Amino acid sequence: MTVTEKNKSIFEKLSGLWMSALVISQVLFPKFVALWIIFGVLHTIYGIVKKQRKFEFSWIAAGFASLYLFYVFGLLFSENIPLGLSYLENKLSFLILAFVFSFPPPKQSLRIISLSFISSVVIAILLGFVNSWHSLQELPELGVIHSFTGVFFSYLHHPSYFAVYVLLAAFLLIDLRLKVFKGKLKPLFWFILLLLAIAYLATISLAAYLFLAGLIGILMLRFIFKKVPKPYSWFTVLILPAIFYIFIWSISTIQVQMKSSLHFVREYLQNPTEFINSKDGYISGDETRIIMWTVTAEEIIANPFGVGTGSVDVHLSNRLKSHGLHDIAKMDERKTILFNPHNQFLQLALELGILGLILFLSLIIFTIRKAYQQKNWILLMLILSLTFNSLFESMLQRQSGIVFYTFFILLFSLSYSKETKEIIK
Repeated sequence: MTVTEKNKSIFEKLSGLWMSALVISQVLFPKFVALWIIFGVLHTIYGIVKKQRKFEFSWIAAGFASLYLFYVFGLLFSENIPLGLSYLENKLSFLILAFVFSFPPPKQSLRIISLSFISSVVIAILLGFVNSWHSLQELPELGVIHSFTGVFFSYLHHPSYFAVYVLLAAFLLIDLRLKVFKGKLKPLFWFILLLLAIAYLATISLAAYLFLAGLIGILMLRFIFKKVPKPYSWFTVLILPAIFYIFIWSISTIQVQMKSSLHFVREYLQNPTEFINSKDGYISGDETRIIMWTVTAEEIIANPFGVGTGSVDVHLSNRLKSHGLHDIAKMDERKTILFNPHNQFLQLALELGILGLILFLSLIIFTIRKAYQQKNWILLMLILSLTFNSLFESMLQRQSGIVFYTFFILLFSLSYSKETKEIIK
């Protein structure tokens, strides 16, 4: 091996190492994520200078970069410049990671990245059990179930985000099992998969449960129409909703959440104005979403071209006050309110306008189409989870979602676009 080839080999290994360090930090040490992103930028620039990286255009990378530029443009119309600048800093990963993955190294191995992410999630799960145990000891009135679920279990990340982490870890684990280890390490594989399944349930995220149920339903339909004769396949499709209904209502935790959600939806539909105006003070999560969706939609209608980066809270606060919801409308010293729109599509439409929303939707649709055409199932799962969860949370307002989704969507869409059947080398 010549000196040039040796340097190239070291450079490629460093690519895998810094990406692995990034995903470990994302799961376990979020405060250090920025350092590894900076390292990735410097590593990329070095590769460009040494001609070890070549530019490869990607519509998905261009989409993320364009989305960031929309936020930059939106700052020109901001009514809260300090908060707008803070948002630009938080969302800088859109631009930086798009730049990094636009110069992918000639060879990339996902194996070390996958193992690093799976290991990090497993450690986070174990830490979650430890934190739950301590919570139970300090607050025995919580009870075992409450202590070992929700925010007490998923204390490093919001449960909705951590559920996605766990699901991706499961997909990567199965992918490794099929493509790399095959018949090896069977007991360890099933142990980790069981641990991931328990952790997924422990998040107590209704959106996560519904998304997984949807994935399972799609897989079942695909299997039925491929393997089952037509007369029986249509009969099976007709009874699937009944099976799903029985399954959902057989789990007490889901049953309570579903009943609560349906109750508030009925109350809202009976008299939307009365529902909104009567909810000042303490409100549940379901009530919060309905209220914030409604007032955000009202603001979008009033401001179809957006209110500017960082101005969402100011406008929502004024709108909430117009409904008499003064407690919820209170702003802190940064001029932010307690609740965001709890919907990424509404959040983006209000902040960047209809054009910003169209860009985001185009990015999603293009990625779904590309993933399906290439049979890149992990990428498809990621973009579908972003789409679905964005209906209930502003998924790209936290670093837990911004870095995670941007990194992994670009990783799977760019690094393995040419040989999607050999995702792990």
